[in-house]
Amino acid sequence: VEYHSGVRVVAVQAAGEEAGTFARLARGALVLSALKRASDGNGLILRVYNPTDSEVEDTCEFAVAFTSAVEVNHAEEDIAGQQPLRGGKKLAIKLPPQKIRTYRLQF
Repeated sequence: VEYHSGVRVVAVQAAGEEAGTFARLARGALVLSALKRASDGNGLILRVYNPTDSEVEDTCEFAVAFTSAVEVNHAEEDIAGQQPLRGGKKLAIKLPPQKIRTYRLQF
């Protein structure tokens, strides 16, 4: 079974800051693999991975400030003991080699 569904782009009409990029990785050291509404409708899911053989640090920058971010598992379920990170327009991410990390963000 093939799971790759390709890239989906949604165009919107907007002006000013809203017309720009909603989210981007500052260094491009990590790969943004998902940015979507959470399956349960509670927040936005951000998934990144590190395709390299070294630990990587990058920052995901948003056009709109989020109020909180918490790491969740790949099924978008809470991970015991994870504390929400402070909100803002930037989310610093440090990721070991060949690893994936998923966050639930609230805006």
